[in-house]
Amino acid sequence: MNAVLVNLLDESDLCKAGEIAEVRKFVHVNSPERSRGYAVCREAIANEIGGRAVELRDNLEYRPEDIKTAMTKALATHLDERFSVSSRRSFGLL
Repeated sequence: MNAVLVNLLDESDLCKAGEIAEVRKFVHVNSPERSRGYAVCREAIANEIGGRAVELRDNLEYRPEDIKTAMTKALATHLDERFSVSSRRSFGLL
């Protein structure tokens, strides 16, 4: 799942610059195997991310630019926590 998540983010506009790109520099995963399982996992991750964006728009009435900001921050935070980037930095490992 980690490799699929990173691959999905790498192929999105969100990862090109900003907070996600800053965290991404310190995230290392093997290239995912492009099997049927890959497609199912990628679709599930994309649906969850998209679902959160829809909730921000429909339930909380965020403006499009605010949705992008919130999603970028949330995904950068998730990557940071999932791959222990801040922890590794605090221990001098980065």
